[in-house]
Amino acid sequence: MTDQEEIEYLRAEVHSLRVRLDAATGRSLAHGLARLFGGRSLEDGRVVALLVERAPEPIDPDRLATILWGDRLDGGPSPDSVKVRICRLREKVAALAGGTISSAKKSMGYAIDRATADRLRALVEKAA
Repeated sequence: MTDQEEIEYLRAEVHSLRVRLDAATGRSLAHGLARLFGGRSLEDGRVVALLVERAPEPIDPDRLATILWGDRLDGGPSPDSVKVRICRLREKVAALAGGTISSAKKSMGYAIDRATADRLRALVEKAA
């Protein structure tokens, strides 16, 4: 497989993951969360929607990076960018639902507790 073929294959895989994520979390949840966060970033909505759906199980930072930047040919920003994004999302989640995104062990990732996940779902439903 040439480099270009591998890049195209990986881009297709990332697209497939995004489609599956939207289907698994309910596209309206990701979009609803993005609107609650000011409507600027669907990626933020997708990340929090995944955390909400998997609550209270942690999500690996590499998986979050794939959701955020997986289709970029350059691989996207540095690994620290996931930390920065999560930090910003913690503030938004706290402001909206009074909860937070917790950090599990470094190898485990990030999670939202069930109560916060339920409050976020309810806010999206109420705003719909």
